[in-house]
Amino acid sequence: MIKFLTTFILTTFITLIFPCGSFNCPPFTNKAKITYEIEPTLSLTYNPTQNRTSMQQTSSSSLARNLKQIAIDVINNLASTQSPLLVSAFKPTVTLNQKKFLNVEIIPQTCKSNNASELVAQKGTYFVQNNLVMQRIEDTNCLNGIIQNSKTSTALTTIIYKIDFLIPTGQVLCNSHWIKIADAIKNKIITDTKSNFLNSGMIERI
Repeated sequence: MIKFLTTFILTTFITLIFPCGSFNCPPFTNKAKITYEIEPTLSLTYNPTQNRTSMQQTSSSSLARNLKQIAIDVINNLASTQSPLLVSAFKPTVTLNQKKFLNVEIIPQTCKSNNASELVAQKGTYFVQNNLVMQRIEDTNCLNGIIQNSKTSTALTTIIYKIDFLIPTGQVLCNSHWIKIADAIKNKIITDTKSNFLNSGMIERI
């Protein structure tokens, strides 16, 4: 009887957490991948060398741990706004694919001297412009102390979350639930890093 009442209470609370109200919507999945394409600031990059900035993580693993904690906190916050009971009812396992994280060493767009001509940085290297990480498409040179125009583009990074929910009461999350989770994670990363998201998060069953 106690087990039945506990399950009933949890089920009642869980049905209130997300916009579709009850789970009276087409079940989607409890295990999904969310992929974000992002123009990053330095806070979404890592650099294992001593030349890293204070905003960068020291490794791809430390960046992954930070992003994992963001997702867990967001999910717990969504649950706790309805009831503290939901924090224990929703048990997410969160992992990240680190293969597309950016290892960035910044070489500023500055001339070192007033020499007739000098190389500032080779193509493929990075600098910061308007707080976003930029990548050089071709070598950048100075001429008489003045930076010469060269092709650059905004750097891109991909964050791929894999989230697996264990819901003891047996419900299956709907697509609208996952959209709310994806939006909340995106908004938290934007708040923390000021990066520019190119999508709202592509959600796929896994």
